[in-house]
Amino acid sequence: MGGCGSSSSQPEAALQVESLTPQKDGLFVDIDSAIQIEFNIAIDEASLQAAFSISGGVPGTLTYDAGAYTATFTPLANLSFATQYDITLSVALLSAAGNAMPTEFTSSFRTAGQESITGTTNLNAALLDLTSDNGESVSDFNGLSQALEIMGVPHHATIDLTEALTYDIVYVASYIAPGTFDAAEVLQLINYVSNGGVIVSRGVSDPDLYALFGISGQTRVNTRNAMTWFTGLGLDEFKYIDQPEEITVSLGGGSYTEYIYSRSYATDGGTAIAEYNDASTAAVLNQSGLGKTYLLGVSFSDVILRNQMDMDFSADRGDLNTYEPTTDTFMLFLRAIYEENVPYATWKHTSTKESKASVIITHDLDSQSGADLMSDFVDLEISYGISANYNICTHYIDDAIDGDYYTMNNAVYQYALTQGHVISSHSVGHFRDWDDETTIPLGAPGNTMATYLPGNNGTTTTGATVYGELEVSRDLLENDLGIDVKTFRSGHLLWNEFQPEVMEALDYKFDSSFSANSTLTNFPYRVLYERSLSAARSDIYEFPMNASDGYSNDDPANVAATWLGILGNNVDNGALTVLLIHPNREYKLDELELFIQGIPEDVKAHNMDAFEEYWSARDAFSYTVSTENNILAITLGDSVALPVHTDVSLVVKDGVNLAGLRVETHMGDGVSYEAVVNDSQDLVLYSFGVD
Repeated sequence: MGGCGSSSSQPEAALQVESLTPQKDGLFVDIDSAIQIEFNIAIDEASLQAAFSISGGVPGTLTYDAGAYTATFTPLANLSFATQYDITLSVALLSAAGNAMPTEFTSSFRTAGQESITGTTNLNAALLDLTSDNGESVSDFNGLSQALEIMGVPHHATIDLTEALTYDIVYVASYIAPGTFDAAEVLQLINYVSNGGVIVSRGVSDPDLYALFGISGQTRVNTRNAMTWFTGLGLDEFKYIDQPEEITVSLGGGSYTEYIYSRSYATDGGTAIAEYNDASTAAVLNQSGLGKTYLLGVSFSDVILRNQMDMDFSADRGDLNTYEPTTDTFMLFLRAIYEENVPYATWKHTSTKESKASVIITHDLDSQSGADLMSDFVDLEISYGISANYNICTHYIDDAIDGDYYTMNNAVYQYALTQGHVISSHSVGHFRDWDDETTIPLGAPGNTMATYLPGNNGTTTTGATVYGELEVSRDLLENDLGIDVKTFRSGHLLWNEFQPEVMEALDYKFDSSFSANSTLTNFPYRVLYERSLSAARSDIYEFPMNASDGYSNDDPANVAATWLGILGNNVDNGALTVLLIHPNREYKLDELELFIQGIPEDVKAHNMDAFEEYWSARDAFSYTVSTENNILAITLGDSVALPVHTDVSLVVKDGVNLAGLRVETHMGDGVSYEAVVNDSQDLVLYSFGVD
């Protein structure tokens, strides 16, 4: 038997790497760098040679410092510029005691690109505002500005042509008619393009500029209702246009015979890159000297703002659960022009951090059956780590539509909150005539559950106002549940003209009342105050819903496959997918679970409030970007406060080829950031100023 003081030897710690230089996934590593690997315990030096490898067959010497537990690989020559190197330590590596490393160790780093002696190049775009020169409304300017903001293209708006032509690329917001530019300005434009500048415009009717844009004439009519891109040309500008619904886009439909006005062009030296359904030319690309011009035949107010406010001429080509990207196609084409013509183009990503796209799951609670099954949906989503939005209709009234299904269900709403979900407003009455401003007018603030008593007799609503619906539903949810309500979705996805005004007054921030099929877009955007192209943009962000439970006991696998098909198309474009499921049938749980299981790993699921906070921060994030000697400088705007929302990210095209990159405040102070390389070899930067 053992006596007091007996002892046994402790097992050796498992062999592992303690530190590595260059660090794992390091960027802009000097080409003359050596590789140092520090271990936690002593190793068997003889096993090191067989265990270590570096990609590319790089010759070098491998040494080991036993006192520091450190191995050093010194290349015999400089590494290559802008190259990824992969390091491997196999399980053949042994500790000094002869125990093998339990798992293989891998790491990689990228060397910096080669410096070059160049001047400073501004990589932002110019947005030339011709509103005053043409004596027109701001609709075209707002349409183009909105598109560039959504796409994250950094741009500077100016009314000064000379200033605009100091940028490498100029987006012209308005039409160019005879007299828009005088003879000297026409010559400026010609020389600018000849020397390498790029102009993107629409609606050119000035003969003095026909040659610059590669045309000899134009015709303007309102009888065309479709446009097809010539993707067979293989242009890089068509990188996002690859689905049938993107290749041919809709300009109108239904019973209309007249649609938006569009211009067709007779080409003369330029290349037709799109055509209308009457076979006339819809867009022209022209190479002129060292530069290019792009000419569209549709206005930005029509294909952006008109669509976003559902004022199009029945251009939607399907109901819910069909993919409709007409507006997106134009916006993505505008960004692709920037990407392909500006070296190291740097734009704001349309999803969080390095994710390819985002998805939001929402539920509308507008029945007692929905409340009865709500907890099952809550539990399912949380089991997959997903936080969803539950939009609650506070239907405390008793009318022909339904009875009270709000006041008795607060416990299940509280349960959803305790599980990490978010509660939003879905109105009081869920009225089918919400979009009739005569029946449901603006109203006034100051409503309460006791004083606001609207109702519907099965045909018509009485006693309802926009203020009443949004104010009382918000106050009930906030007071009963102890939350802040920031998001609203109307009943039946209807739109009331007074919605933005009232939402702003009541401190709502976000809306999801439009379907993507109605607005022809899957990206978030700021809604107009009115359904008028000349109306100002509000501060309310719209997040269109593009997939829904519009099925009745169909095969859950088919339903989920439809939703995942829409998601897949949106992922290709970095667009947002918003799914709506009414949690009122058990079979919908199967549909939801199959959908969740099919979400790709590089797609991030958010609740709507979290994504909306990110998008709002993204919208406020401003910067300028320039290069000098192959080193990129990103300078944050003077209104940017640090740290920036961690999900806001920038994409730097071909950024792995840079010799270096720095992010700085407007005062020149360095700003920290994280960076990863995506599948396209672009850099994705985020977490600016986060310690």
